[in-house]
Amino acid sequence: MSPATRESGDYTDSPIEYEREKRLPTLERSLDSALWVVTSLVAVGLTAYLILYAYGFYWDRTQHTVLAMGWGIALYHLMYLMTVDRDSLRGKLDFTVTSAMFVGTVAFTAYIFLNYEGLRNRLLDYAPFEYLLAGLLLLIIVEATRRAYGNPFVAVIVVFVGYAYFGESLPGWLAHSGIDVQRLIEINVLTLDGIYGTVPRVGTTWVAIFLVYAGLLEGYGALNMVFAAGGAAEKRFRAGTAQTAVVASLLMGSINGSAVANTATTGSFTIPLMKERGIRSSTAAAIESAASSGGQVMPPIMGAAAFVMAGILNLPYIDVLLFALLPALLFYLSIAVSVQVVSLKQDIIDNPGSAESDADGDGNALGGDPGTFRRGLPLVVSVAVLVYYLAVAQLSPLPSAIRAIGVLVAGQFLWQFYLSGFDAASLRKTAGATVQGLQIGAVSNAPIFAVLGSIGILINLINVGSFTRLLTFAMLDQSGGSLLILLFFAMIMSIMFGMGMPTVAAYILVAIFIGPAIVEFGLDQIYAHMFVFYFAILSALTPPVALGCAVACKIADTGFLRTCWDAMKMALPVFLLPYTFVIHRNLLVWDAMTPVVFVTIALALFGVSFAVYNHIFQPLRLPVRLLVGVAALVVLFVPNSAVSVLGAMVILTVFGLNYVESKETPIGRSLPGSS
Repeated sequence: MSPATRESGDYTDSPIEYEREKRLPTLERSLDSALWVVTSLVAVGLTAYLILYAYGFYWDRTQHTVLAMGWGIALYHLMYLMTVDRDSLRGKLDFTVTSAMFVGTVAFTAYIFLNYEGLRNRLLDYAPFEYLLAGLLLLIIVEATRRAYGNPFVAVIVVFVGYAYFGESLPGWLAHSGIDVQRLIEINVLTLDGIYGTVPRVGTTWVAIFLVYAGLLEGYGALNMVFAAGGAAEKRFRAGTAQTAVVASLLMGSINGSAVANTATTGSFTIPLMKERGIRSSTAAAIESAASSGGQVMPPIMGAAAFVMAGILNLPYIDVLLFALLPALLFYLSIAVSVQVVSLKQDIIDNPGSAESDADGDGNALGGDPGTFRRGLPLVVSVAVLVYYLAVAQLSPLPSAIRAIGVLVAGQFLWQFYLSGFDAASLRKTAGATVQGLQIGAVSNAPIFAVLGSIGILINLINVGSFTRLLTFAMLDQSGGSLLILLFFAMIMSIMFGMGMPTVAAYILVAIFIGPAIVEFGLDQIYAHMFVFYFAILSALTPPVALGCAVACKIADTGFLRTCWDAMKMALPVFLLPYTFVIHRNLLVWDAMTPVVFVTIALALFGVSFAVYNHIFQPLRLPVRLLVGVAALVVLFVPNSAVSVLGAMVILTVFGLNYVESKETPIGRSLPGSS
């Protein structure tokens, strides 16, 4: 029986049981029970506090960041303790060190929180023990970041600590006055900047509350609704299962905050199902990886980066949504067309109505029970409320999110109680799902709080000298005055900075390091930031790290490099997309020609897929393949409306002729000159 199959009367179809690191383990009668209980209480307490703060603003945002940051990092230490093997000597040492870090985080956070006003008012007048506490807290945060996201990012921090400390000894243009350890601790903790600076403040408010909302959606069975919708698509489209994976990953990825976590979430269900339908393992892993990355750029939440972008650029949130909308749609359409072409090329006959493909015998392995939509009505209503307050009423993210959460939780209790015939047992089930959703929200936030604290440190270290300014000059000098060359350098560096990072952290890094060079060249900030943001997200598909592909290939039981190759091939149109909205700027800032540009660019991106796979409905002859590829590149890179329309018409004509020929060519027979 399919994992998604549920008895018709069950609660919201019971959230799909997928393997994921965010879900806390089930309580058992064992020696670990006490640790489980403490972790669960800390997790639920954190999300409850984040909701209460968003509702009431009980103290200023910096003091809130002190408490939320410490709470989240303490939770991460508890989560880490639950994974330690205490039977080995190394495990026992690891457990002891992590326990000390947990106690230290709680104690140091409590001290700073309770003495907040005093620290704020006595600038640069600190006791020796306060320097010690603050220094240890910095080490704890950096170590938590290393455990969550690996050594490369921490290596960057270490390099910039050296840059700040040894400034006077550095050669040439790198030299600056430098700072000592005491000053490093002051600017990063005791002055309530650095780990409590602008970026962490945004993370512990706007980003955090939306990850809580995403956790509640997951706890209430949002994935079931997405896959139920996919059940209907399966019956109507060839490769319906693969297209369902694309849609599910895009929708869940928008609120998830990490392409890697999204791949693990939806991929553990969609990848095995795609393999059952006859899709090659590496292709299934590539589809999931590419689609999960696309979810991070999809409005209205964009993996929570939309709020950070609005804050950094000092733009209304609704403007960021409108700028991001058309590129996100092109991202989705490009992946969807690539998936369809691959399915046709691999001759996938995705017919869920057949006995062979219907594991449940009900004609729908995706669990497309119409009752799922009825039971999930509060989820849809809450999303509509969120979009209304963000886009129409134009409230800020916190009040918008708190209204959506209120509608979601209250609506879920009342609606499930009504559907159950006013059975009190439904209230207990909904309460359990609510707690589970709060846990997921907290566990999603914990490692992100750690990395945002480290980014706060990094920002202050960079500002000690003039590194970003010098990097900007170097990029401009190497570009030789060519925008395309500058964008190419920016692409490579954005992919490097984005490797292994969650969405928000990846965006902040590239916005700090790479964005200024593009702005200095003369582009508006929104184009520069959207360009580097896209490539930071696409780092999830790019070797040698490619964490999205790494997770997907493990689920699919296939090779890493093969998965990366298939994913990059599938997403090649998307790698060209950021260049496109810089060249055709009315894709972001709309005008009268925007509809025409959108259609021509869409056809050009489809043309790239046709040329890459040498297939539409059937193989292409070599001259036709070259014609389609050249026409697509001309549309994408020549900013002339007449030329774009002409190129799009060429692609559309080839599409139509290929369709007609596919109807006339016997099955299994290739065209002359095709491969």
